[in-house]
Amino acid sequence: MAYCGGMDIETYRALPLRHRIITAFRDVQKWGYGEGGYPFARPGLPGGKWLVGPAPNRINCSMLTAYLLSTAFPHAAWDDGTYAQLQIMGSDLWSPMAAVQAAGVATKIIPAADDLVPGWVVLTQAWKSTSPPRGGHARLCEVGIDGDTLIVWESTNRAGPDGAPLGPSVSVASWDDLRQRYPAGIRAAVLRDSV
Repeated sequence: MAYCGGMDIETYRALPLRHRIITAFRDVQKWGYGEGGYPFARPGLPGGKWLVGPAPNRINCSMLTAYLLSTAFPHAAWDDGTYAQLQIMGSDLWSPMAAVQAAGVATKIIPAADDLVPGWVVLTQAWKSTSPPRGGHARLCEVGIDGDTLIVWESTNRAGPDGAPLGPSVSVASWDDLRQRYPAGIRAAVLRDSV
């Protein structure tokens, strides 16, 4: 039975993490930005009950990271609690970091002051303000060979060329630039290649 990208779950799991993310991202890359439901349940996806909902073809930043992480790590310890943490459904604004640690897919958390290592794939959570909470954003990134350049997978409400929100997109960013754009802080969870 196809799990992702036309592959069965074991073939998909054997891919390097970067390739698993790219393959899963292709399924949603043409979607719009929005606060909808979760129309992307997959056969064999642990916790699939919380990934099904009424609003097809819309996805925001935390939904996208939850989808990419739970798809890329199908045998991790995902549950309703880690999903709620990925969605920041409580008062802890850094709960996505706790979620990936609890699920066993992160090796460590990197604060904004620290540098990133080339080749890492990270989940970032950033805030423009934490009091009151505003301008939060989650994304997955692969760190380039200079340790600063990032390949970014995100869903954003930034305007695209046609003026509409971009939604899911792939772009290039800089770790230094992200640290400056999010004065209330940014953290990165370094992801394992497999679980």
